[in-house]
Amino acid sequence: MEVDVLKQHSRHENITSFYGIYGVKTPPNEDDKLWLCMEYCGGGTITDLCKKLLPKKLPEIVFAFVLRETLQALEYLHQNGVVHRDIKGQNILITDNGEIRLSKSAPRGARPLHARPPPESATLLLVA
Repeated sequence: MEVDVLKQHSRHENITSFYGIYGVKTPPNEDDKLWLCMEYCGGGTITDLCKKLLPKKLPEIVFAFVLRETLQALEYLHQNGVVHRDIKGQNILITDNGEIRLSKSAPRGARPLHARPPPESATLLLVA
């Protein structure tokens, strides 16, 4: 199960921490909600950072740092038999301290690392 993958592997320093999961039952004509509580990364995404810098580019030394930290997270996942399958700027987060975290998130909902599509009857939301 995807939540088990999050629980087991979110302790790595370059992967967003997973704190818990909560279900909310809704009326019959609405989708049930599933809340994933994860680490807050107040620096936003790498995509956000790059857009703020336009028309300039991310300095090479910063890009190298982000790449190294992301690759460390991927190496850890691969060593443990987990495939991320969605590496992109929106899934590389920056903490308030400038640390890099690999996540599987999106502002309007998300699937955990190594996830299958959610059932039609559930809506996934991330809570920080």
